Amino acid sequence: MRRLWSVATVCLLFVSCREIQPFQPVTTIQGFRLDGIVTAQNGIPIKNVQVILYYYYDYYSTTPVDTQKVIVQSTTKVVDIAVYTVAHTLVRQIYFGYHAPGPLAPVLWDGLDAQGKNAPSGEYLMRYALDGVVAKYSTLVIDGNVTASTDSTGRFSVSGSTLPVNAVFDAYFSNGKYDASYIVLPEVDILIRGYSAQKLYSAIELATDQVTTIAMTLE
Repeated sequence: MRRLWSVATVCLLFVSCREIQPFQPVTTIQGFRLDGIVTAQNGIPIKNVQVILYYYYDYYSTTPVDTQKVIVQSTTKVVDIAVYTVAHTLVRQIYFGYHAPGPLAPVLWDGLDAQGKNAPSGEYLMRYALDGVVAKYSTLVIDGNVTASTDSTGRFSVSGSTLPVNAVFDAYFSNGKYDASYIVLPEVDILIRGYSAQKLYSAIELATDQVTTIAMTLE
């Protein structure tokens, strides 16, 4: 089992984690969901606390799983490359215009949306289209970004694409060189941050077809 560098960096800064405790009965669902509550030490709920997710990964392959090539046949064809949510909502346009003939190299994404803000941790799709015809979708997974925030009762909930368990994706270095392919495991780290305080809760195991619950305190 391997965690990527972002979590390792965080763990150096926050080494104390409290015992995870459920705060409501087990609820049966389909897939994965994580519900949490954040309170002060006196038990008062804290609102507007940022919830940042980090995933756990394992090696899936030492060769790319996305082997389909997108080949530009003519300079008259418009190349459209964009990032979408898994629900096919546009997140950011990466490239739109003409391109020299030949295969397109894998496009890297810095995790920023169209407004230049960090997109929530989760699974995304890189869409490649030629003259409006979709050539392929490539799976992307990013973490270390704010995914949710607590409401007035101190609660938050994440599910779906923000918990992309079993998603398989190809990872690349910043220079465009292929690293390896990974699969997302049913385990997360949560960093909560607010009011000049932050705390890391590590190795939270996600239950299949059940709501995983966690109670946290922020001093």
